[in-house]
Amino acid sequence: MAWTVVYFVDKDGSVPVAEFEDTLSEEHAAKLRAFYGYVCERQWAAGGGIFEAVHGFPDLFEIRAKRGKTLARVFCAVDKERERLVLLHGFAKGIEDATPPAELEAAAANLTRYRVADNVK
Repeated sequence: MAWTVVYFVDKDGSVPVAEFEDTLSEEHAAKLRAFYGYVCERQWAAGGGIFEAVHGFPDLFEIRAKRGKTLARVFCAVDKERERLVLLHGFAKGIEDATPPAELEAAAANLTRYRVADNVK
C-alpha cells in the first residue's frame, strides 16, 4: 500500500513546506510534488538521488528536485504506523552549496512537534 503525503502544520497554523513551495517557480514546485508521489508509490525503493536518508539525523529523509542550478530540498519523515510521508521543512540552495545546519535543525524540530501534536494537513 502506498504512503499518503501529509504536510506538517506548525502550532501557529503555518505549513512550512507549502510556504516553501510557493517560493519556487511553478515548474520546480510541480517537479517536487511529482517526486512526493513517486516516493509514496515506491517507498523505501525510491532512492536514486530523489529520496535519501539525512546523515546524522535519525528518522529524517530528504526529497530533492533540481532545476537549473537550484536544488530544492524537502525534509520529511515516514510515519510507518499511519503509512504517511510527512513533509516537514523545505529550502533551496545552489547545487554546490553546503546545507546550512539551521535547515536541518528546523526539520528535526518540526519532526519533534509532529510527533507530539500530529499536526498535518
